[in-house]
Amino acid sequence: MANGSGRTIQDVNKLLTQFEQMKKMLKNYSKMSSFMGNKSKPPKFQR
Repeated sequence: MANGSGRTIQDVNKLLTQFEQMKKMLKNYSKMSSFMGNKSKPPKFQR
């Protein structure tokens, strides 16, 4: 995947690590909001 995208293996590994961290954060957010009974949408992040 790294060779085909023109990136280094380290770049791809960093991206995959960040993806896994975000997945865990969103899973925890989902658990927390369902525990609190809050079914509202997650906050919008400004760019």
